[in-house]
Amino acid sequence: MPEGWLSSSIGFLRRFGVSRRAGRARDAGQFAAAAELYAKALAISPRHTGLRIQLANMLKDDGRFDEAEAEYRRAAAERPLDPEPHLQLGHLQKVRGRLEEAKAHYQRASSLGPASTDADRELVFLGDRHAQEARFRAALATGEIESLHSIAGELSRIRDRLDSALARLPDLASQAAFPLSQYNVLRRVWDVGPPPAGAIQPSSMLIFMDGVSHDGLNRTASSLFEQSAAEFHVALLGAEPTRRTWARRLEAADSRFRLLDDVADGHDWAALARCDLLVLPAPGAVFAKHALAWFGWAAANTDAAAFICDAERCGEEASSFRFDPALRQAVDPEILLQANPFGQTVAVDRRRCAADLATARGLAGPAATLALLLEVSAKASIAHIPLPLVATSTEDATPLAAAEYADVVRAHLARRGLGDRVDVSPLDRASGAGAQARWRSPDQAAASIQVVVPTRDNGLDVLQFVTSLVALAQAASRLRITVVDNGTTDTASLEALAKLSAQPADVVRCDEPFNWSRLSNLGAARGGAEILVFANDDMVMLTPGWDVTLAALLQRPEVGVVGAKLLYPDGAIQHAGILLGWNGRAIHDGLYEEAAAPGPGGRWQLRRRVAAVTGAFLAIRRSVFDEVGGFDEQRLAIGYSDLDLAFKVRERGLAVLYAPEIALTHYESKSRGMTHLREASRALDDAELRLMRERWPGELDADVSVHPAWHAATLPFRLLSAPTLERAVQHLRATASVDPWRPRRPSEPRTT
Repeated sequence: MPEGWLSSSIGFLRRFGVSRRAGRARDAGQFAAAAELYAKALAISPRHTGLRIQLANMLKDDGRFDEAEAEYRRAAAERPLDPEPHLQLGHLQKVRGRLEEAKAHYQRASSLGPASTDADRELVFLGDRHAQEARFRAALATGEIESLHSIAGELSRIRDRLDSALARLPDLASQAAFPLSQYNVLRRVWDVGPPPAGAIQPSSMLIFMDGVSHDGLNRTASSLFEQSAAEFHVALLGAEPTRRTWARRLEAADSRFRLLDDVADGHDWAALARCDLLVLPAPGAVFAKHALAWFGWAAANTDAAAFICDAERCGEEASSFRFDPALRQAVDPEILLQANPFGQTVAVDRRRCAADLATARGLAGPAATLALLLEVSAKASIAHIPLPLVATSTEDATPLAAAEYADVVRAHLARRGLGDRVDVSPLDRASGAGAQARWRSPDQAAASIQVVVPTRDNGLDVLQFVTSLVALAQAASRLRITVVDNGTTDTASLEALAKLSAQPADVVRCDEPFNWSRLSNLGAARGGAEILVFANDDMVMLTPGWDVTLAALLQRPEVGVVGAKLLYPDGAIQHAGILLGWNGRAIHDGLYEEAAAPGPGGRWQLRRRVAAVTGAFLAIRRSVFDEVGGFDEQRLAIGYSDLDLAFKVRERGLAVLYAPEIALTHYESKSRGMTHLREASRALDDAELRLMRERWPGELDADVSVHPAWHAATLPFRLLSAPTLERAVQHLRATASVDPWRPRRPSEPRTT
């Protein structure tokens, strides 16, 4: 027997034995031990690239990212045409928050072979619009999209004949996902249908003609002739002679149209309408066939005081392609102080908000709409009909200038007695002109703030974080820092904690198994500050005067919790509030987007109400924290205690705000390593999720700030689908609630 063959066989057996032991350690979640064993196997067979990739995987799972990256790169050099090392490098960089590097590796893996579908899937999930459009074009080229909608159309015809089967048939059209850039294709195969059966309230439309092009007025009138709800009236207002001549011709041809005498500034034009439901359209609006039916149905079947809808752009011809959809959400008065992403078309029930209509006297167009939205939303609900009921052309777009916007907001705040609490200044945003509204504390002294930071073996990062908090605070003497040490043994970390104690900071030791809720509760109990901030240890504050800004927001009696904008080290957004209802779970809003990206309706750059904020930076008044019982340390030890707290706060009618004017860099779970990838951690997460579903049934399934047309196949706000009638009505009813943001217990009705 040749000596070389014997040596090779012995080497194979040794490598096989070590590899099997490594595999068992890997399956048991013992990643450090598995990495050591794979390294031994690789020493026996240095050219075995598969072993090198396994070694890198274990190093990654053990949180040793730099070592893992080095091994993946060696594997890529050994097999330059193999997509696997680049795929794994993409996974690693995604975990580290280096999204651009992750995309580059996924693109490289995709280019190395058609079999690399995992890389393509990751690119789509990360919101790579080229990958999403490529997948969509492929589906379009094979007829998959048209086929799906053809089937949907045929099923709709069958439904007309088989009413008994209607409830059991799925709406297949809603299952097709469209990239946002392909909105026109979606609109070619899907159109707005009629509302459900039920009463429809007649409406009066008030059209301010001056400043609207003749083409725009003709498009509006043509769309009204096509309405499925025949019972409506139109009041035409304006002083320009040629437009009044146009209105007289229309009045003579159709008795539903009436030219009013010129309504001078200060006169009550709303009182001149024939019907109680008043519709104020955007200039040059083209109404969908069932638009007035939807407004009338919503007014007759909910208790909302006003109604908004979605909008889209249209070409020069009203029947031409549709693009640039404005997919809206529940109306949030906090957003309206800064911008109006809710549009210039609004319907108002005159019986429910007569006093609010009076505030719009002397105003017209977008200024009147903004004044109405501000006044009504401060006291009553404004329901959102999640359908594109209007289309407008660029020609007739008449947005408010920033200075005009700020003037309307100041007048609104003065009427509410808040003029001395908010500094309002004009601001041109990427998403449109608006205002900057900075709240001030009711007194000159900033409130005292206690920051609670649990940590373990991460002292250097804690020291860096605390240093940044103090350095950027405007009233640092009012800060109280409480560090809860969960059993640190690392020498360098212990030295850093000793430095913190000398600053002084309150460092308390708690040698117990990791329980974020318990550690946070213990820290909170050691101070008496008016405001509590719960924070992760792996962050750096970026905002000067963050403490004064935070105190001013939390000293508002209607606000219960405030969260901040968190960024990855490369500047991408890690947290802009928490979304609910994304594949039945919660997900961070704005995930992986650029820091300055506005998001739909400007949501990532606007202070606004949200369902919850992450416990990585969560601020709350101590009185509210005590009232709701703090974090649930018995049953929600790690993953969902921050959501549970936010739900309890919202249940009491208090707002949970996302405040992007406070920003931090977050290194995300650095001190805990990669425990979220481990089986035990996943099991705990699943158990906590089940508890949340029992405690808050239905709350994790929908979010009034998310339009039902957004498809959950990838990250939020990437893909669209046709909203079903059922989902549209559910969203409409939810936003029509007295308080759309308030969770309901199982015994409470959800209807209005």
